Amino acid sequence: MSNHAQFEEEKQQQKLEELHKEEEEKFAQHIAEKNNLPYANLFVAIINPEALFLITEKTAEEAESAIIQKTDETLFIAIRDPQNPKTKEA
Repeated sequence: MSNHAQFEEEKQQQKLEELHKEEEEKFAQHIAEKNNLPYANLFVAIINPEALFLITEKTAEEAESAIIQKTDETLFIAIRDPQNPKTKEA
């Protein structure tokens, strides 16, 4: 394969990955709206590393969630599936 062909293939693959990420974000936004939840793009959100450890890794994995920020009175939690029973338990 020539360098030009390889470059074009890599460029196309990168574009497909970007489109896939955009679609995932649109879907996440739709799910948030449907469940009357706020939406945050985690690619640009500020995540507090200390907040991530407020629940165990096992609980976070099972609940498909992560605490991304904490203030005195509020936890900001990223969740993958609002209907997941494990998310509600956590």
